Amino acid sequence: MKLKVEAGLDGRLPKSFEWHGRRHKVISIGRRWNVDDEHFMLVMTSQDNIFELAFHPLKQTWRLLRTPQDFGKQSFV
Repeated sequence: MKLKVEAGLDGRLPKSFEWHGRRHKVISIGRRWNVDDEHFMLVMTSQDNIFELAFHPLKQTWRLLRTPQDFGKQSFV
């Protein structure tokens, strides 16, 4: 799912994103890895929810790959 993200100056690290019509502030970035041309990361939001995001720097696009429910947690959104 394509995602609207507010990123830092380098454009590669998210500060917040919109999901289900709400803004979710990223408070920490956990594990990061690269596959081909995409950068993947686990992020925690201010609601203590974990999401997996992917950033494609050549296309300047973000994708939401996994939500709190995918990690076995009830989301507080």
